[in-house]
Amino acid sequence: MVEFARQADFNIVNLGAEELSAEKLIRETPVELHKKILAARIFGGIKTYHHKLNAAGDVVGTVEFDLNEDESQGTQKFIALSGPVTHTLEEGSILVIDELEARLHPKLTQAIVDLFHSPVNERNAQLVCATHDVTLLDPERFRRDQVWFCEKGSDGATSLFSLAEFDPQKVRSTTKFSRQYMLGLFGAVPKLAHFQEAAAYAVKE
Repeated sequence: MVEFARQADFNIVNLGAEELSAEKLIRETPVELHKKILAARIFGGIKTYHHKLNAAGDVVGTVEFDLNEDESQGTQKFIALSGPVTHTLEEGSILVIDELEARLHPKLTQAIVDLFHSPVNERNAQLVCATHDVTLLDPERFRRDQVWFCEKGSDGATSLFSLAEFDPQKVRSTTKFSRQYMLGLFGAVPKLAHFQEAAAYAVKE
């Protein structure tokens, strides 16, 4: 996880965890758990460490941040994902993530996805994710059968269909999927025909 965070360009050089005193937790737990708590090492919040620089720009030490209080939501999201991602790659299992791109830079989202298509994925681990990030719709990243769309009908029900269902003469492997999607050629896009009218009405009110 430390190496993962270092290479993600957050300027994090180390990670740590605050060890909580059992006495502090005992006040908030049932009596039957007291002995188990006293016998265990219990860790609380995660700490991140960044280089500390002097006026000349030289590294003179590190400064400790609290992950939840001092780091951005993007950094928090990445650290939260790093454990499940590395564990899934190690075990060759399946990782399911909703809104993978939330609070992450598109290039970082792409880097996470690309791990599952790289030699690092020796055990054929799989990533199943829902996303609104159209930059991921790249034929160099996904085959057509790996891309699925969700579209809500007029009755509120959602239908699921694959990009592979479209005519291969119109959607070739060299096609920029993201461009075609944004043009509405695959469906599964918000219907915003009256969006500006609604905004103008709201402003007038």
